[in-house]
Amino acid sequence: MRRSWLAAVLGLVWLAGSPLFAYTIYLRDGKRIEAKEKYRVEGDRALITLPSGTQTFLRVSEIDIARTEQANNTDYGKAVVIEGSEKQPLTAQAPEQDNGSRLGELIQQRGTTAPRIGPGAKRQAVATGAPGAPARTAAGFPDLYNYSRNPFTFADVSKDLERMLSRSGFSGVAVYQGTRSNRPLVEFQARTEAEVFDGLQACASALVDLKSRYDQKVGGLEIVMLTQSKAHAGQFELTLDKAEQLVAHQIRPEEFYLAFLEF
Repeated sequence: MRRSWLAAVLGLVWLAGSPLFAYTIYLRDGKRIEAKEKYRVEGDRALITLPSGTQTFLRVSEIDIARTEQANNTDYGKAVVIEGSEKQPLTAQAPEQDNGSRLGELIQQRGTTAPRIGPGAKRQAVATGAPGAPARTAAGFPDLYNYSRNPFTFADVSKDLERMLSRSGFSGVAVYQGTRSNRPLVEFQARTEAEVFDGLQACASALVDLKSRYDQKVGGLEIVMLTQSKAHAGQFELTLDKAEQLVAHQIRPEEFYLAFLEF
């Protein structure tokens, strides 16, 4: 069972939509962590309990103590804070944005034939010719948007995965059987560009957590994101090694999107 990820989960963006999310920790590099409670100092280390119950640590010197204290005293700890954006209450309904703006620019870097992502995006499945085989996208990936929706083999995994993503602030979360017996297909809404990237980060953390607890029941995730109007926002295959890289910030969600978007 891999444990190397424990010290790297600090960058995970958890949205404070539940009583479990009680304390926001701000770091000097601008990142923040949603914790279950205030951190505990032992020597030069701050011990942190994450919303999942996992305990990790970082150096006290990495924490912006003044900002952390001020934010939690003014109840910012119970707000959705998207890095690089304004703070918005969790109950506020953000208007749907056309993900095609920046996401379109990103996928153009992959080649001019990449499809537009956002409202109005279309996907054309390509038949494989093999009876019972999933249709393929134009680039040859399994077409997850049109894949049959059946319950995942392991109900306990489905329940945990749906719970984790729902608590992270995503709506329309549903878990189905993926293209392999130990691979859930998770579908949820990504209403804005930020939610697309946050969704990748949340899925990565969820996969690492699920793998540590369910082992062979979970071999990876297949991800389908939809806009609020049910248009396509991206599909991805997330393996454990990719998830660990995202959690450890060895690759940014924007870079992952650019490298692994399936179209």
